[in-house]
Amino acid sequence: MRAKVVIPAVVSIALVVAVLAAVPGPVRNPQSTTDTVSVTLQCPGNDLLFQTNSWSTTLSLGDSVVWLLTDDSHADYISVQLKRGRWPFTRERPVPGRKAGSQNVPASSGGRANRRGTYQYNISLECNNRTIVIDPEMIIEED
Repeated sequence: MRAKVVIPAVVSIALVVAVLAAVPGPVRNPQSTTDTVSVTLQCPGNDLLFQTNSWSTTLSLGDSVVWLLTDDSHADYISVQLKRGRWPFTRERPVPGRKAGSQNVPASSGGRANRRGTYQYNISLECNNRTIVIDPEMIIEED
């Protein structure tokens, strides 16, 4: 004869919670940072002067990055485009930025780095009704 085992509801819930707690969640970098790339574009007349504090940005998985137009920049719009492949951050594509008077909203990766690799991308800036494209590099490494 088989014995019937009845597990009270409270015990069942506790078992489910214990099993779920043992399942690992997504890997998070507890020391993740946001790297700021400063961008200056001056465009008096037909001349151009471009400066950045980082031509090559190296991040760790879990980090994010913003591209900030400096106060000296004449550009009022900045966007970032990956040249090929998938954007290596949790958001599907980067978020453009804008500078309007004292308001400065940086362009951003839109999330944390989630894929290792070297990524070629362009920074597009608008200045005096012209679009200027700059070609830096981003490297994402595992800690």
